[in-house]
Amino acid sequence: LGRPGVVTGGSTGLALQLRGRGKTLSALLGSLDGETRVQVGPLRLHNVAVDFDRGLLTRVLGMANPSHKTDPDTDITCFVARVPIDNGVLSADQTVAVETAKYNLVLNGSLNLRTEAIDIAVTPVVKSGVGPGAASIASIVRVGGTLGDPALRLDPVGTYAVRIVFDDG
Repeated sequence: LGRPGVVTGGSTGLALQLRGRGKTLSALLGSLDGETRVQVGPLRLHNVAVDFDRGLLTRVLGMANPSHKTDPDTDITCFVARVPIDNGVLSADQTVAVETAKYNLVLNGSLNLRTEAIDIAVTPVVKSGVGPGAASIASIVRVGGTLGDPALRLDPVGTYAVRIVFDDG
């Protein structure tokens, strides 16, 4: 998140299996095939040190977690992602997730590295016993547009069931 002291903890594992070709970075990215895997262990995000109005990632986190305004920290149990890449298109069908004490986040959608088009939905799944603020979390955060001009919006939802499947294969 760009500044010291914003995140503590978070041992990270990363595996990349990528193939691509091209004479420019754009051509190389647009031709990528393979898979990325990321696992991040327990970490603490210090909400008071984060500007949730700047940067795409922090804006998405702020929209998906309204309690960042009242809780000094967000304890993240784990972040996992397994994202296949086919001809420059990263696709996630419930294969990217974040677990916290109060809620889980599940990501679905795609990122086209050739066109830079983004079509992603981040769904908060509220855990039981969260309290009266839970209703404000029940919105899907939609990310669209392009990498150069991303657009964020909230889609309110009622009850949304998510099945998350992770394998070691």
